[in-house]
Amino acid sequence: MTINKKVAAVVSGIAIATTLGLAKLVKAEEFNSNGWPIPNISNAKFLGQKQKDIISEIPGKETLLKGYKSPDGTYFNTLEYNGRIYGFYVDTNGKMPMEYMLMDMEGNGNFDRKAEAKGSGTTPEWLLKASYNKSF
Repeated sequence: MTINKKVAAVVSGIAIATTLGLAKLVKAEEFNSNGWPIPNISNAKFLGQKQKDIISEIPGKETLLKGYKSPDGTYFNTLEYNGRIYGFYVDTNGKMPMEYMLMDMEGNGNFDRKAEAKGSGTTPEWLLKASYNKSF
């Protein structure tokens, strides 16, 4: 292999590694118009709750986070605003961090967005409208 081919191979390898590294920073999102299956709260063990500031566009600790454990060992949190569940954090392997998040993007109870649990992602417009209407 000539020097030029070796340099090209190294540069190519760096480019691939960089691309793969950047891909990990992107929040992968999947949409399902029929909605993703959600955890069953009715047969899960309640573990506790706390108020948290999850949505930066809404001032204060707007979200009530409730923790649960399913009979199959899956841990999950519900995310509630004004008594309505707008999302779930789900952990299937029993180790932090949570693997994914389900989000109701339309406010209709259909959890149509699935994304990595890291970061908040896109805030549903209906939550922002509900917050705006509540403040008046």
